[in-house]
Amino acid sequence: MKTTMKTTIRKSISLLIVLSMAVFLNGCAYKRTMDDISSVNPTNEVIFVGRIEIDPKIEKDDVKVTFALGASDLYRTFVMRHGEDIGEMTQYVGDSEHSALVYTDEDFYLPFERNEPFKMFGGYFYTQLQGGGSVQSSTVFFQLKGGLEARYPKGAKAVYVGTIKFKRDEFYNLKNISVSQDGLEAAQKRFQTKFKSKYTLVKAELVRVKPENASKTTK
Repeated sequence: MKTTMKTTIRKSISLLIVLSMAVFLNGCAYKRTMDDISSVNPTNEVIFVGRIEIDPKIEKDDVKVTFALGASDLYRTFVMRHGEDIGEMTQYVGDSEHSALVYTDEDFYLPFERNEPFKMFGGYFYTQLQGGGSVQSSTVFFQLKGGLEARYPKGAKAVYVGTIKFKRDEFYNLKNISVSQDGLEAAQKRFQTKFKSKYTLVKAELVRVKPENASKTTK
């Protein structure tokens, strides 16, 4: 799958970042992967299943964290942008309505309204959050311009998006984006084990949206 990609690394020192990170780390507003399937209304909602991978993956020692906001999982936390294309991601994006907090190398389970298309535009993660006299943070943005849309049959209850892999170099420059749906069978087993559910994961039809004209799509 061909992709148009963008990497932006942003360093900032501001009170706004501190306050935003406090909200982010406590998961107060962002959509989060679900733990209880009983809260989903299958008539009005669809569960999207997949995972985010960063290759090479971010190790705990790669992220500098000294600011005590409960950031022990910061190294594997990815804020996925979905639903609405905001254009260039060049700074902290505090739009919780179109962001989902997920963990890399771990399945996400995200419920969406049936009339709300699942479109993913990449996302961002933090490589530094340090305190002292001021707070310093570094953010890396991996952007999939135009977005990736997951289409699915009308009666589907759970839809498998696949594994979205961001290939990077040692300086966090994005080299490639790939999507694989080969893990459907294994994802189905994990889904049924986790939720004790008989839902069948339906493989999504993935469509790349042209960045120059989001109203037109190409496979």
